[in-house]
Amino acid sequence: MLQEGSLKDIVKTSKARAQIIKMISDMVLTKRELAKSNIVNLRGKKMQAVFKLLINIVKDSIESTPEIEPEQRELFFSNLNKNLQEFEDRAEEVMGKVEED
Repeated sequence: MLQEGSLKDIVKTSKARAQIIKMISDMVLTKRELAKSNIVNLRGKKMQAVFKLLINIVKDSIESTPEIEPEQRELFFSNLNKNLQEFEDRAEEVMGKVEED
């Protein structure tokens, strides 16, 4: 038969294990929620790098099209630059209106 002292140790150990399992499960749930949140930091370095890549792809595409005259390219990029003013604010507004996938 179990002694009272060893029974208390078993209960204490079981409670500690249950607390650890609960903490792990809370961490997993928190990680899942963060992964689902799809937070996009439009002003962050990663997003700015992706945006720069996209602009460079557009630039390379236009420059590799011989039918587009240099003056037209310059006009296009001038207008693009003007239209991209406050891009992050406008993008955040649009994202706020879009439903989750």
